[in-house]
Amino acid sequence: GHIHDYSLSRHQGYGPIVFPGALFPKDSKDLEKTVKGEGRGFFIVSFEDEVEEIERIEVKVFEGTFYEYDASGRKSSEVQGELMEALKGIPVEGKVVLLKIKGELSQGKTSDIDFQALRRFLLEKGALYIHLNRQGLTSREYALSLVPGEDRTSIELRLLKEALSKVRISEERLKGEGGLKLALELLKNLRIEAKPNEAKKDYEARLRKIALEILGLKEVMET
Repeated sequence: GHIHDYSLSRHQGYGPIVFPGALFPKDSKDLEKTVKGEGRGFFIVSFEDEVEEIERIEVKVFEGTFYEYDASGRKSSEVQGELMEALKGIPVEGKVVLLKIKGELSQGKTSDIDFQALRRFLLEKGALYIHLNRQGLTSREYALSLVPGEDRTSIELRLLKEALSKVRISEERLKGEGGLKLALELLKNLRIEAKPNEAKKDYEARLRKIALEILGLKEVMET
């Protein structure tokens, strides 16, 4: 089973095998399960020489609301309005809200959608926290083919070339081979892992500093 899910099983010749799972969700998958009603909790085991009773105590860590929106076949310009209208009727006050947006846009880019406006709208309605899952949202304009047998480096290089050819860029140094080289350098450096015991904010600050140096923006950001 999954390390974050609880389980209680019995096997011949052994005692009960109990795992309480996580009290609080760790990622999008766990959060979605919790918001949809999967219980979290712990076990109380009563025993003398042998286990006499196993009781699971459920803990309601928060109230949640789940809303899923399928953007398949829609233009990016349509999605914003449709989502805003749909979210008006969803009870969110005092709740953790998981908004899941998926599907392939028929026209426009995913970046055309103002996700921060959706967050602000839900917060104004009284939501405690908003988790936006848009990993499944893609755009037909940026649908990129995969070639069987390619290694990761070749795939990254080809996909970056294809993406750059479809994006309008005014900054000369971001165009062509120069832009491709810069993108690859960023990609390589942003894969750097956190140091042992490095705080998340320190790790993020270090990556941000590296990215600004690569882009030649460090002095600009410091002024």
